[in-house]
Amino acid sequence: MGLQSNIDLMWLEDVLGSREAGIDSEWEACFLLNYPPSGNGELLVCPTVVLENGGTIALWYLPNALSCPIEDTILRLLPPLQDQLASSIFNVENNRLVGCLEFAPASQMQGHTWVRDMTILNSIISGALSIMHPQLYDIAAANHPHMHGAFSIWPTIFTNISAITNRCSSLHYYKDCILHIPSLGIDLMYSPGTVVTFSGHLLQHGVNPVEGNRYCLIYYMRDNIHNFVGVARCDWMRMDHVD
Repeated sequence: MGLQSNIDLMWLEDVLGSREAGIDSEWEACFLLNYPPSGNGELLVCPTVVLENGGTIALWYLPNALSCPIEDTILRLLPPLQDQLASSIFNVENNRLVGCLEFAPASQMQGHTWVRDMTILNSIISGALSIMHPQLYDIAAANHPHMHGAFSIWPTIFTNISAITNRCSSLHYYKDCILHIPSLGIDLMYSPGTVVTFSGHLLQHGVNPVEGNRYCLIYYMRDNIHNFVGVARCDWMRMDHVD
């Protein structure tokens, strides 16, 4: 399903610059007030591609894209990270531990082992990028030879992976989770196994509190790493470029 939005990503990129979206709630609220999205909080539950007003793809939404065996593999590989997740962040506001770890080729050897154990998932996510944004995939893949040592222990096209959990206890399935995208004026049913791709820098986003525990893997690319190995910037992906 395709959904048209009035957002202009290229204009938004110029407005935000290097500013991290989401760090100033008052600024974000003022921005949404002055530039309201066309969406009215519609809850999406089916696979959807959201387009901005110029035809550029703003977001891919693929509910239940990952099979139960893949989800089980992720849960099985979590225990080695529990201590690090538990000590990574303490949320003082609600007196509850939450965890966030960032892995990259040049850091955290334990993370390298964990990423290698996730090879099937990494291959699925990297393969998805080759369809969602083939130009970005091809440009990044072509520069792998410049990082032979790193990518021999880093089996994914993405330069970074963040692992986020809401608490340090053992993780299980959750229910009734909604991913809010105020910048687009839409909500996404965020059930286990869901894959969503968008620019986290440009689009404000967040989730509601849920029963059970939530675990999220975020795959992304950092400009400084691409600049270091000479990866060229590519154009935005348009719907008419999808085969």
